[in-house]
Amino acid sequence: LMSRKLFRLALVIIAFIAGLGSYHLWLTTQSSGVQAVVEREPLYWVAPMDPNYRRDKPGKSPMGMDLVPVYEEASDKEQFPGTVSVSPVVENNLGVRTAAVSRQLLTPQVQTVGRVVYDEDSLMQLNSRVDGWVENLTIASSGEFVKKGSRLFDLYSPTLVNAQEELLAAITSGNSALIRASRERLSSLDVPEKTVDRIVRQKKIKRTLPFYTDKDGYISQLNIRDGSYVTPSKTLIELASLDDVW
Repeated sequence: LMSRKLFRLALVIIAFIAGLGSYHLWLTTQSSGVQAVVEREPLYWVAPMDPNYRRDKPGKSPMGMDLVPVYEEASDKEQFPGTVSVSPVVENNLGVRTAAVSRQLLTPQVQTVGRVVYDEDSLMQLNSRVDGWVENLTIASSGEFVKKGSRLFDLYSPTLVNAQEELLAAITSGNSALIRASRERLSSLDVPEKTVDRIVRQKKIKRTLPFYTDKDGYISQLNIRDGSYVTPSKTLIELASLDDVW
């Protein structure tokens, strides 16, 4: 009977010691956890709008916002390529929204301003090779379409009148070389061949001579009006094509 009591007492003592040891171990664990939580400190502080702005203590960013602490967990994530980590404070300040990744066709709409212009390779300028005055202008404004061979205006020029007089004098003399030279002079002054033929046929000097266009096109520039005085250095009319545009 005595030995049973001693045996039971021994079991109680052993159970008490085991329980005491377990309790001590639990207290040690809890103490370590609390200490770990308490000792968890930020690695550094960053600006909410500029992660490259780092400081080793709390403060204000250049924009006047409170710096956000960065802990070791965030630092570990930064070691993996492609990992993006945003502080909850930053998410709240920026209004960040998240969504599940999905595969879809991107169709962005861009509204902008454009300007359509003539292809510069198609531009043709019309100049006068003599001084003179514009008469009977057939074009009212820029943008008009003209066909090849259309008369654009008449030009009065003393130089052209003198060249016609020389041609008629050469015809009267019957000198073929002089006639050819007179015709070539009128041609060099940009007088059309059909106009020269008409002068020879009618044997009459024209006070004004017509100017024609060499191709179809739209008037991109109109720098003359009736009565305008023109010189060889002045661009009178510019033609453009709309077959190709920029």
